[in-house]
Amino acid sequence: MPRRHPLEKSCEQCGAPFQTLKAHQRFCSRSCRSLTTANRPEIRAALAEHMRELRKRPDVQEKLQRHLAGPSNPFRDPVVRERSVEIQRRRGFPHLNGGNGTGPTVPQAMLLEALGSPWELEYPVSGWPRTQGYPASYKLDLGHPTRKVGIEVHGRGHGKKAGPGTERDRKKRAFLEERGWKVLWVWNEEILTDLSGTLKQLQATISPTGSWSITATR
Repeated sequence: MPRRHPLEKSCEQCGAPFQTLKAHQRFCSRSCRSLTTANRPEIRAALAEHMRELRKRPDVQEKLQRHLAGPSNPFRDPVVRERSVEIQRRRGFPHLNGGNGTGPTVPQAMLLEALGSPWELEYPVSGWPRTQGYPASYKLDLGHPTRKVGIEVHGRGHGKKAGPGTERDRKKRAFLEERGWKVLWVWNEEILTDLSGTLKQLQATISPTGSWSITATR
């Protein structure tokens, strides 16, 4: 039997060159094959729904908060945090940069995970007549629909820590508060370095008497 020569191919997931004797092989490893499968819309939707249901469990919320606030959370190390974010950016995850429609930043995702349901990401607030100088709706980084509480997560681009944000941010906040919303600001660094402290600060500001828990699933 003549000796078969390996084929030179490029992985459809990572683009790395590899050799194979199988003409139909598309990926360089099982890992790349799994990543491709996981990125299929129906698989991603099913996984997202599973995670939403999982996060409603009190035991899961408790474990998650313990992990995010404890020493086992690698994002508490600024070196690890910066390296991880840069790697994910190079892999094509623009959501790490934030912005409308691009998905959550790392701090937004961490805070959403800690708060749980019914907090919603990029929650749109609308329902008023079109007013000159104002959009038809405003999006809050995180919103609690039933309590009408919004949280805006700001980074270096929103000005120095001493100020409450840009003039546009203050205009947005005033407009929403006139319509019954309570809007708070938190900073990226506060979430990344002291998530537990950030949650305590938010709890004390939103509900000083503790009449309701900001992390409760109701």
